[in-house]
Amino acid sequence: MSEEAEQAAKWKMVEELRTKKEHLVVLKSELKNLAETWTEFARAIQSPDLHLFAVDPQKITVGKWGEKLTRPVAEIRDSNVQWDSLAKLVADYQKTADDTKRLQSELNLP
Repeated sequence: MSEEAEQAAKWKMVEELRTKKEHLVVLKSELKNLAETWTEFARAIQSPDLHLFAVDPQKITVGKWGEKLTRPVAEIRDSNVQWDSLAKLVADYQKTADDTKRLQSELNLP
């Protein structure tokens, strides 16, 4: 392989690494947001007698017992518990993280 071809291949790998890292930031943010939503909801259902629940087809809103639901303490939507979406998100994260590590290793980057 010529030096020019080798440099082009490395540049392509660097660009792919940059893209993967950007995507990884987005995926981590989605995972973090989902975890925060589930954590808030989990805390509320651990003490159901202290909370008020409003259930509709797309979401469950949780408020403190005796207070209005205008300031909910938690809310979980149907999109937060769909198995296919969760599996796709986690699989995408793992593949992107693995690809990023592989590219960093191939480029001798930390």
